[in-house]
Amino acid sequence: MVYNSIIGRTEEIKKLEKFLKSSKSEFVAIYGRRRVGKSYLVEEVCKNKLFFVQLAPISRTRTIRHTDRYSLNTFMKAFWMSVCRNLGRLYF
Repeated sequence: MVYNSIIGRTEEIKKLEKFLKSSKSEFVAIYGRRRVGKSYLVEEVCKNKLFFVQLAPISRTRTIRHTDRYSLNTFMKAFWMSVCRNLGRLYF
């Protein structure tokens, strides 16, 4: 697929599309400097294909445990909501 609004990310797009076409379950972590288009890249490439959860950033050492717990809870809730939606049922 062609992404006219994304410049200079050909390699990253190929990798994401490879993961999307995989017959296995895949987990992809994308990290880097802020404000370089990581979220936009994922949203565009994965549009209408799967859900996207943006996890909270870890900014202070003291808050890592709380942030990890919050991020994991956010991810798990979104994951199970997606699974249940695809099954035609929604459980909380």
